[in-house]
Amino acid sequence: MKFRFSSGEEDYVVDLEDERGGYRALVDGSPVNFELISEDEGLLTLRFGDEVKTLYWAVEGEQCWIAYEGCTYLLEKPGPGTARRHARETSQENVLRAPMPAQVRDVLVQPGEVAEAGATLLVLEAMKMEILLRAPRRAIIEKVHVSLGESVDRDQVLINLEEPQG
Repeated sequence: MKFRFSSGEEDYVVDLEDERGGYRALVDGSPVNFELISEDEGLLTLRFGDEVKTLYWAVEGEQCWIAYEGCTYLLEKPGPGTARRHARETSQENVLRAPMPAQVRDVLVQPGEVAEAGATLLVLEAMKMEILLRAPRRAIIEKVHVSLGESVDRDQVLINLEEPQG
């Protein structure tokens, strides 16, 4: 099975193959072997060598969303469009955007606070999947545009960030 996804400026092609005792993913030709430990609705537990990883997933029509370590990915079978990484948490952008339509479950920061790189700023829920939005770098929270329980659209600006002085 072949998929495409984008991460930042990079596009990737992933070929997924059944292999005895597990799976093999070829990511742009580089092999990644893994074993499916468990699959529940919205949750996958995978083993990569000695490491066990948990991924959250949801399907909406022809789209499959994967949430992993605070980032959300859209996987699509190759076709007219290429899948894109919708979590735009890059060091060049001073905003955090909603990776998909969701509901705000928790707001963990306030304007003026300093957030360290990787700190969870917001928790969203979409299709029974919890999505942690993290600070892409050390930054000051300039403005929070959402509140608890609010519904948000894909790519909606949730938080403005600014560079700390010094």
